[in-house]
Amino acid sequence: MSAINYLHEGNEKIWYGIQPDHQEILEKEASEAFPENYLNCKHFLRHKTTLINPYRLKQKHPNLKISKSYQGPNEFMIVFSGSYHCGFNSGKNIAEAVNFATR
Repeated sequence: MSAINYLHEGNEKIWYGIQPDHQEILEKEASEAFPENYLNCKHFLRHKTTLINPYRLKQKHPNLKISKSYQGPNEFMIVFSGSYHCGFNSGKNIAEAVNFATR
């Protein structure tokens, strides 16, 4: 499912994302870094319980395409279905998100 996030006010959010054609690299690294999670569920990254430092991924895979975006007040962030991403608040803010285009 896709999602949209709107930041009403406050500190910015920092987002990371991986291009869809590089998702296999992330999945392979994650399965090696967290073998127990992978054995329990092949799609454990979709459970949103695991974080991997994007800079470590980049060190090991220099050609890996990782985007970094900053979302400020009154801005939208759209995440498309199936995209690996994570977002962090850099401080206090008011934001809301909704999933859309679900099956």
